[in-house]
Amino acid sequence: MAEQDSAPTPTEREEAREYAVQRLGIVSAVIWVVVVMGFMWFVFPLQPFKPTIGALLGTFALALAVIPWAAYPVLVERNAHQRAAARARGLLPPTP
Repeated sequence: MAEQDSAPTPTEREEAREYAVQRLGIVSAVIWVVVVMGFMWFVFPLQPFKPTIGALLGTFALALAVIPWAAYPVLVERNAHQRAAARARGLLPPTP
């Protein structure tokens, strides 16, 4: 037993939640932009744009951008435990 796994504090969990929200928000935005730009680059110049197609594409892009959020609980727990372990080793300042 080299290291004991210390339980994360509420502050560490909150920091881990904020970290996960920021990273997943960036990933979702990139996915949405890539899908929409791909549509505009490949489909829009070839045929007339119809609002119904745009609405369908936006919904499809949003559905794809939501997929990474399925990993949210896992990312929060992993990051919270990493922060707790780093604080236990003295690599991070203690929580207030």
